[in-house]
Amino acid sequence: MWSNRIFSTRFGLFMNLQRQRLTQNVLPTSKRCKYTAKHPFGPNEAAAVHCTAITSPCSIPTSEDLQVHMHASIKEDLVWEAKALNSCSHEYFDGKGKLLRPRVVILMGRACRASLHCDAPESDWPDIIEQHQNTIARITEMIHTASLVHDDVIDEATSRRGKTSVNNLYTEKECVLAGDAILARATYLLADIGNTRVIECFAQVIEDLVRGEVMQLGLAQDAEQRFSNYIKKSEAKTASLLSRSCKTVAILAEAGDAIEEAAYGYGRHLGIGFQLIDDVLDITQSSAEMGKETSVDLKLGLATAPVLFASEEYPELLPMMMRKFQEDGDVEAAHEIIMRSNGIPRTIELAADHAHDAIKCARELKQEMFVDELTAIAKKLLTRTK
Repeated sequence: MWSNRIFSTRFGLFMNLQRQRLTQNVLPTSKRCKYTAKHPFGPNEAAAVHCTAITSPCSIPTSEDLQVHMHASIKEDLVWEAKALNSCSHEYFDGKGKLLRPRVVILMGRACRASLHCDAPESDWPDIIEQHQNTIARITEMIHTASLVHDDVIDEATSRRGKTSVNNLYTEKECVLAGDAILARATYLLADIGNTRVIECFAQVIEDLVRGEVMQLGLAQDAEQRFSNYIKKSEAKTASLLSRSCKTVAILAEAGDAIEEAAYGYGRHLGIGFQLIDDVLDITQSSAEMGKETSVDLKLGLATAPVLFASEEYPELLPMMMRKFQEDGDVEAAHEIIMRSNGIPRTIELAADHAHDAIKCARELKQEMFVDELTAIAKKLLTRTK
């Protein structure tokens, strides 16, 4: 029941974003001005993220910078009269996340600007582009975190990032509403940027999140179709946010079609690769190592890449997949089969292919410093353990 309500809410937000796109309706000046005093890093808080203003536009933000400042900045945006809504919506903005998405978005934004202004002094770079791109990084983390809150309700999670998951600390209603509220505040920030192409990209992200969740509920009879659906689901649930966030910072930089496509491609391949490795770790790592419950996908009846590859070697997995691992002993038997199959190495190999494609896209950019950092992120994807 709650999952249907979550889907409806996300689709409603998507439709609101589309209406904003069509009417070019941004926040009233009075609404924007109420944020300005809280952040000294730009004339308009909705277009300024102080976590990245601490470094120059041609520098590389460190993970420490983001961990200290990004979540603190977001929590200042998420303030409501209801105390439960405040505390619940703040729960995952605790500085403990990987912050991969905002880091990639900031790097991509700076790479696009540097490619356009490589011969100009840093002081001549347009400040408003920097501010808007930084806002995109914050919006990206907000949408990602809102989806985590909703997912933990749907999946009945027990832990997240090494601590009790939000759905075990608050009621289902409070969690769903907190996720909705985070998404709603992100749309305010998005509307304040006022770029219709950017709004359209994030409208698609919201729709993709819903579509990916729905796709996850079914399982095709045909093996080839099962794997195709898995990749499409991974692209919708994980890669869409990263790919379109990267594309929007290129749009804001007015980098041109070729760079926009390269930015989109980098985010897409990185996102799919990230999901593939995530599905590997759900099988191979312990809950203590991951900071959250493992073997969750099997317990939820989901057939991920390691399962699909393993089923090609061990057909006895197929009936378990079709009944969604619901019979006693199915999860344990499936896990044992996957671990002795080639499912894990084949999934890692596929993730490596996507990492390689992401690197190829990054090399379309001109600035070596940022290309090297984006390349390092893609390579690190294959060696992460949590």
